[in-house]
Amino acid sequence: MDRPYTVLGLEPDADREAVRSAYRSLLKEHHPDQGGSMDAFLRVKRAYEAIQHREERTAATQSAATKTATTDGGATTRDQNVNWRLANDETGATVSRAESTPCCAGVGLEIDGDYLGLRLVSLVRKTALNGITWTTGGTDPRRPLAWFTVENTSDRQLRWRGNQKTIFVGSDGERYEPSGTHRASDTILPRDWSGSSVALDPGDAVRTVVIAEAIPNDVEIDRVEYTQPLGSRLSSVAADERERFVFDIDSTTRSQLAERPF
Repeated sequence: MDRPYTVLGLEPDADREAVRSAYRSLLKEHHPDQGGSMDAFLRVKRAYEAIQHREERTAATQSAATKTATTDGGATTRDQNVNWRLANDETGATVSRAESTPCCAGVGLEIDGDYLGLRLVSLVRKTALNGITWTTGGTDPRRPLAWFTVENTSDRQLRWRGNQKTIFVGSDGERYEPSGTHRASDTILPRDWSGSSVALDPGDAVRTVVIAEAIPNDVEIDRVEYTQPLGSRLSSVAADERERFVFDIDSTTRSQLAERPF
């Protein structure tokens, strides 16, 4: 059996970023749709999955050790792991939390998930929808807006569903959904932005806008969540399998994300 790191052209001590970079590059190089070999494509995929499984087992072992060693009742804190799987998460989704990273004209929040690379470029609590949507009903409503860049880093087609699967968690503890009345319009957004659900082939990326429903004037947005469905009728992945992304918004981050990208 091929050694996973050797297949990816790496040394066994390569870090996660090097592994993911090599995987993406080789996946595109050997993708059958691009004239590559199916055998080589599957070897790369299996090697990456083997490394991922090994990392998950190591993380689980370390997490168990951390829980035993902590003095706060054995609970693992959010900061102890960037990517972690909730043992009591009823959805069974892999939960990833964001780290700050330089982005676009300022600072964004980025999560490098197993299937998507998701970056929250901007989050404005309330802003006019001019230049965003046509459907204002004769008024000029102000709504929370979230701007994302999304990249499909998996080996299968995925559909970005920001208008259905994004949740805005307020400082009042309430969960606010995407607006059912106002949707960003592809016809009036800048050419490289989209407000629609978008099918992403492996390696594809999109810039996208999500409009939230109205929130009370005294409520701030403390967290933005997105859940990516992974299964389909044409996929071997279970229909209910998904990957969940969590962007925690503190006061510093809120000010950094407060400017619209256009």
